[in-house]
Amino acid sequence: MVLKDRYLALPHVFVPDIRYIDWFELRKRKFKDVVFDKDNTITVPYQLNLWAPLASSLDECKAVFRPNIAVFSNSAGLYEYVHDGSKANALEKAIGIKVIRHRVKKPVGTAGEVEKHFGGEASQLIMVDQNKTH
Repeated sequence: MVLKDRYLALPHVFVPDIRYIDWFELRKRKFKDVVFDKDNTITVPYQLNLWAPLASSLDECKAVFRPNIAVFSNSAGLYEYVHDGSKANALEKAIGIKVIRHRVKKPVGTAGEVEKHFGGEASQLIMVDQNKTH
C-alpha cells in the first residue's frame, strides 16, 4: 500500500526534541499510536541505547500510549541492512519498545508495515523524527 495521504508523512510541528512533546495532549486529541525514528530522535546515531536526557519523556509517552508505541528505523529494522534482526532485538531490550521490521526503505517506501503493526490508519498515529536541518 502506498501512503495514501503523503501529507501525513510530513512533519506538522517542529520541536527541539521529544522533551517538548505533550503526550497527554496528543492522546486527548485522539491520536492512538506513536512511531519513533531512531537515529537522532531517541538515540545517538547507530547506538542501541536511549539518549539518557530523553528518558523521562519516553517514560511519559509509554505511560500514555503503551502498548501502541514502536520504532520504525532503517538502521535497526530494515531487513536489507540487518538480515538477522539482531539490532532490532537489542534496541527493543534496551528501550522497551517494539521495533517494526520492514522491507522497504523509508521514507520512500510504504505505510503498510506501520499500519499493519498497529492495525489502524496512518492518520491516527504520530510520527516522531528528529530533523537536524530545522
